[in-house]
Amino acid sequence: MEALVYAVPGAVCWHRIAELTSRISLVRGVLGVSVDRAGTEEPEFRVISNGAVPPGGVRAAIREAGYEAAEVVGQETAELAAV
Repeated sequence: MEALVYAVPGAVCWHRIAELTSRISLVRGVLGVSVDRAGTEEPEFRVISNGAVPPGGVRAAIREAGYEAAEVVGQETAELAAV
């Protein structure tokens, strides 16, 4: 699995963050989304996938929510914890 980290300028309130998280979660191939607001002016959305997310799928979901296309600020391998 892989995780891509997207910075989304302007999404500063929790209501907007929840909306973006919901939209990103609906993108085919996305397995999970977490948000980090610590130490940054813009939240970072960590999107975990199996590598099969359509090109531009996450950015399109962010644009549909009314935000500029996000920039990928990081990439890493990821593991999902069993719950």
